[in-house]
Amino acid sequence: MKLIWHIVRKDARRLWLPLTLWAVLMTAQHGIEWRALHVVTEDKTWEGRLKLYAVLLELLGVLTGYVLTAALVMEDPPTGTTVFWLTRPMSGARVLGAKLLGCGVLVLVPPVLLALPWWGMAGDTGTEILRLTRELLRWQVWAAGSAVAVAAFTRGGGQFLGGTLVLQAALVGIGITWGEGRIARATAAGVAGQLQFAKILAVAGVAIAVLIQYHTRRRRAAWAVIGASLAGALLIAWQALA
Repeated sequence: MKLIWHIVRKDARRLWLPLTLWAVLMTAQHGIEWRALHVVTEDKTWEGRLKLYAVLLELLGVLTGYVLTAALVMEDPPTGTTVFWLTRPMSGARVLGAKLLGCGVLVLVPPVLLALPWWGMAGDTGTEILRLTRELLRWQVWAAGSAVAVAAFTRGGGQFLGGTLVLQAALVGIGITWGEGRIARATAAGVAGQLQFAKILAVAGVAIAVLIQYHTRRRRAAWAVIGASLAGALLIAWQALA
């Protein structure tokens, strides 16, 4: 466990400046959002502009969290034959554990801690704060998990950007193919369980592939697992939405 925390502290020291700037960005977003919702004014244009700025800063914050998660992974990447940690007495499982712990401590916890004072000043109850926390973590976990998956199979900023574009193109393609309306109709028809199983299968396949990448560094085996799980998930979803 000492080694895992050592890696987390090392990553925190190397990324302290972007992490600090990210915290400032999120604080600004909450401040603008709070001002837009609680300052009484008849200038609806000004109020709408503030809300737009808050949304843009929130999206930028999620994107920044995505990039910071990738930076954490790429500090000790599982790809390549000359990576530093291979020359040290540490297993791939420990490195992966350190990266996941680092994501939790450095990427997932700070947004919640920064938001809590603003939610308190807004007068939100404990139930509302729990709901807001779940919603915030849902987006952050999705962004962080996607970043870990892409960064685990890429090396360098160029490859990571390319992998990110492929991921986004795939998600857009799925959204265009089925759309919210078709999914809502299928869910109403009683196939929500099938769609949920398809999501779990896809996520589990990617997670297992990341484990294989860290443990054995056999990219072909990892890609095979990803391909099989995604193909199975798409088949299940297609049958449910047909």
